[in-house]
Amino acid sequence: MQSSSPWVKEHRYGSFAPERADAKVRYYVDGKDYFHAVSDAILAAKDEIYIADWWLSPEMYLRRPPEKNEEFRLDRLLERKAREGIKIYIVVYKEVSLALTLDSAHTKTWLQGLHPNIQVQRHPDHISVTATQFWAHHEKICVVDCRLAFIGGLDMCFGRYDSRTHQLADYHPSGSGTIWPGQDYSNPRIRDFMNVKDYDTDLISRKLLGRMPWHDVSIGVAGQPARDIARHFVQRWNFVKREKGMKKTGMKFLTPKGEFVSTRNETGWTGTQKVQILRSSTTWSQGVDLEHSIQTAYIASIEKAEHFIYIENQFFVTLAEKDGNPDLKNEIGIALVNRILKAHDKGQKFRVIVVMPLMPAFEADIMSSEAGTLRKVMHFQYVSICRGGNSILERLEARGINPDQYIGFYGLRSFDRIKHGKFDAIVEAVKEAERERASQNEHQLAPTQVQAPCEEPHTEPRAEPRTEPRTEPRMDGCTDACKDGCPAPDGVEVGRAAEENVEPSPDEVEAGGEADNAFDVDSVDDFITEQLYIHSKLMIVDDRIIIIGSANINDRSQVGYRDSEIAMIVEDTDMVASKMNGEDYQAGRIAYNLRTDLFKEHLGLLPHVEHDVVTRASLLPHPGAQESMTADQIVMDPLHEDFYERWWKPVARKNTEIFREVFHCVPDQTVETWDDYRAFIPDAKKVMTGHVAMPDATVENVTERLQGITGHLVEFPTKFLCKENLLGSIVEEAVTPMEIFT
Repeated sequence: MQSSSPWVKEHRYGSFAPERADAKVRYYVDGKDYFHAVSDAILAAKDEIYIADWWLSPEMYLRRPPEKNEEFRLDRLLERKAREGIKIYIVVYKEVSLALTLDSAHTKTWLQGLHPNIQVQRHPDHISVTATQFWAHHEKICVVDCRLAFIGGLDMCFGRYDSRTHQLADYHPSGSGTIWPGQDYSNPRIRDFMNVKDYDTDLISRKLLGRMPWHDVSIGVAGQPARDIARHFVQRWNFVKREKGMKKTGMKFLTPKGEFVSTRNETGWTGTQKVQILRSSTTWSQGVDLEHSIQTAYIASIEKAEHFIYIENQFFVTLAEKDGNPDLKNEIGIALVNRILKAHDKGQKFRVIVVMPLMPAFEADIMSSEAGTLRKVMHFQYVSICRGGNSILERLEARGINPDQYIGFYGLRSFDRIKHGKFDAIVEAVKEAERERASQNEHQLAPTQVQAPCEEPHTEPRAEPRTEPRTEPRMDGCTDACKDGCPAPDGVEVGRAAEENVEPSPDEVEAGGEADNAFDVDSVDDFITEQLYIHSKLMIVDDRIIIIGSANINDRSQVGYRDSEIAMIVEDTDMVASKMNGEDYQAGRIAYNLRTDLFKEHLGLLPHVEHDVVTRASLLPHPGAQESMTADQIVMDPLHEDFYERWWKPVARKNTEIFREVFHCVPDQTVETWDDYRAFIPDAKKVMTGHVAMPDATVENVTERLQGITGHLVEFPTKFLCKENLLGSIVEEAVTPMEIFT
């Protein structure tokens, strides 16, 4: 038995966990589908629930709008399950209160006060000799009955819920229909969370300022890999219990579920994916020897990439050359450079696309004295990407290579209108039309026809038919809106029922009617913009391999002895016919579906996703005379120039130019010095954050310009403040450990 146990040996990538075949996996893009799936899983729990989070907000709603889902506020749902006899074990990061406002003490006190079956531990302490001062528990884990597990980038906390429409506004004069109540309506660039126990209090004025939309990706898995995640949690729970909870007699040690249990019937819980659990762990975080299997898997996957790498990550801090920067440790950037050099030397077509936040989500204007952390993180990102002499782009240029031929960096940005109350009448009219159309065309779904964005400007844009999956509760922890590879019990089919959602443009509504007035905008102050914050921790290689979890691309997440992290590498044995650089290609089903799904979202090729409020955050391009393509055809081949040069880059470029013209938003490629910055940003006394800054702006000309925006994709500004020192003085470097920011 001992020789056959996977727990007495090291595995691929140096991981604690073995590879698992025939796993069933499902991905979730953004919070709406993910939190719905988690709430279904919790609701179906029969025995025990494990939760580990960097931050957990008991008052967070897993389903929206809150007024229709009061029972799905997290604390109420957990209390319900505890009263049913379910044991609930929670580990949360114990923050340094002077640096963070998570109030994990409130989380623990509130949840444990609900029922004895809910037990919460906080870790680490910061006062003992061996305690860490700088590093955090960063995993996001939910395990139900050791059979179904969720990991990824989403903590169950304020500010994380979002739909794929990524609306910025949630202002309702009627007082009903709110999606983000209280502190959940958040923009940490304007004001960070504070006194989170007072959860009903608005941090920013929703009548004037937009929230920061949140883009994230998570994953669910069933069966044995879920027990591997559970084993990681149990190990953490017991380690914390030994370290600081031995006197708590009511708090028990946990036992991991065995590898071989004859009575376990998991028929139907198998799939086509080969998966392995990875982690960053060490003595302070887990009581184990150093493990950095996430970084090892990243590097190995990059090295064996044949065609294409897609990265979405909250940070991008990495070495691009061995010993190229004494402050940086992880070598993911080196692997990327070496793989590109290899492709160039062999004359191979190869491409890397990186999507990351335009700016870290730290409070304060970048010029202010309070923005030291913001500037330092940006410094280390820029020296990883394009500055300082040893960055990725500079290493390629030193070899006579045009980096744009092989790698591109991008961000996401959105816009909206504040006063959603003006849309109430038209929304009701649209929903009525949907009901009538659905009854006539039940089970029919035509592919959306779209036109390339790089031809002529669309001077008379109109909304195209939108299709939205119908989301139904699923007791296996999933929703029908989720994608292929779901961990679903045997006999459960994943439905794709859909209905048309046609949103008429203003010129389609009769003049003088009530609906026409619903589209009126009082002034240009109604228009707002904000970056769409990318919080994903994802890499897709060749449409065949996925690495997803809680780990950022920085030293904190990757080196193993700093922040604790968990991730999963997924390879699919179920292949689908695709294209790669124009040639026939066999892609892994789940990797291909996830990558193309994300591309469609970023390029504006997806339907609006509702939670009782419809916004016109982006429009599909107006059909022209060119031959149209389906969205699936557009995003199928990530390596072909028809996609990258005709779609991806033109959309990013045009969106960037329009946002620059209308809002003067930063960071911006044209702003290279502090003088440029002062001249570029609007006068704060005249223009509020995120509002229109275009000279002589009117509702009409702003509307005309914004209707040229497609999706959310924009260019990442590699030259922003490139002529300034963002790191700070030598004295500041000596006083503050730079490793905090890397």
